[in-house]
Parts: sequence; structure tokens; C-alpha cells
Amino acid sequence: MDPQPLPRRPHPPARGIPVKDLQLPLTVAFLLLGIGLASQVRTQQFIRKTAVGNRIEVLADRYRDAMEQVDKLRTDVDSLRKTVSEYEGAASENSTLIEKMNSELQETKAAAGLVAVRGPGIQVLLEDSELRARTSEEQNAFLVHDFDLLQLVNELKAADAEALAVNGQRIVAMSEIRCVGPSVKVNGTTIASPYTVQAVGDPSVLKSALELPMGLLDGLHALNIKVKVVKKDIITIPPAQTGPVFKHGKPVPQAKLPKGEEAP
Repeated sequence: MDPQPLPRRPHPPARGIPVKDLQLPLTVAFLLLGIGLASQVRTQQFIRKTAVGNRIEVLADRYRDAMEQVDKLRTDVDSLRKTVSEYEGAASENSTLIEKMNSELQETKAAAGLVAVRGPGIQVLLEDSELRARTSEEQNAFLVHDFDLLQLVNELKAADAEALAVNGQRIVAMSEIRCVGPSVKVNGTTIASPYTVQAVGDPSVLKSALELPMGLLDGLHALNIKVKVVKKDIITIPPAQTGPVFKHGKPVPQAKLPKGEEAP
């Protein structure tokens, strides 16, 4: 008789944490996770709202600044238009005054030598003598010198010459006439014999002033220096090539002159 197999013993169940013991920790974990997610979502929403709010506020500030600048520019434009209108009105209503002011300006520019002047006058030609001396020192007596031209210019000014030129060089307040070796320099330009002096004014008065007895021309004739005075119906005196340049002096308006320094 075969022996009967013994019945197998069932394996004991694996030991672990009971499910009921895991419910509380899981619930707490899920609760904390939910709170964290909700907090993160709210934080992101807050950041977005803050960023949008800040951007809108910045844009609003820029818009206000731009509008203020536009308003200021509009005010400036209106002011400039008003000023232009006033000038135009004054110009149309005071055309006579403007013409007078322009005329005075042209006269002032002519007196300063800044524009050409045309009118009746005289022309004086001076040329070195053809006589020859034994020495160079004696020969200088037969040459036209700077002081001869300067004396001639002064005589014409005293006779009310209104404009003067020497060899095309306009004589103005700042002009110099000086000797440079065998030649003469006027306005920084070297000129030589023959010399041509032109003057605008009354031709008869100017000519008579030069031909006074024992005057300038008599002295030049005595040295055999060639002199010729010609009356002209029209003489054109050119403008100065360069205007005066003040490096140190500054114009002072009459109203700003210090007390005790009023202009005469």
C-alpha cells in the first residue's frame, strides 16, 4: 500500500503596513500637495497681475509725459506764430520806417567801407620823379613816400571827401599807409608807383584843397614828382576787401555805458 502524500502547508501571508494605517499620511500628503499647487498658481497669477499692472502704469506715465510735451510744443508754436504775425503786421504798417532804417544801414556800411560808393569826385595821379641824384639817399627825395600819400589823404578828408581809395585799396578808419622798403603798404597790400588816389565828393572843393599856394602839390612839383589832378563826373570807390576784426574791443550799447562814460 502506497503511502499517501502529506498535505502542503499554506504559506503565511506577507507582513506589511495595514491599509487603514496609510490613509492618514496619504491624505495629509495629498492635502499638502494641493495646498502647494494652489499657492503656486496664485503666486503666478499675482506675478502676472503685478507685471501687467506695472507695465500699464509705466505706459500711462510715458503717455502723460508725451502729452505734456505735445502741449508745450503746441504752446511754443502758437507763440512763434503770434510773434511772426506781429512782425509781419509791423512790417506792413511801418514800411516807411523800415525803408528809412535800411537807408541808414546802407549809409553806415558805406561809411565803414563795406560797400562800394559811386559819385562825382577827383582822381590824383602821383609818380616818382625821373630825376636822378648822385646818391641813393638823395634819390629818396625824388620818390613818392608813404607820408606823401598820407598827407594827400588827410587833405582830401579835410575837404569832406566821402570815400577814398589808394590804388584800389579802400581807405577806412582802420587803414594804414606805411613805408615798406621801396614800396608802400595799404591795408596790408603792397603797392608801388605810380599811385592813383580817388576821392568821392565835390570835385571843385577837393581840387581846390590840393592846389592851395605853398600846399602839398607845390612841394611835390618842386621835387619834379609827377602830379595830375582830374575832375570826374563819376568815380566808383571799391569796398574794403576785409572788414575790421575786433579781437579785444566789444561794442557797448549806449544804454549800458557805465556812469561817467557816456558817449559824447
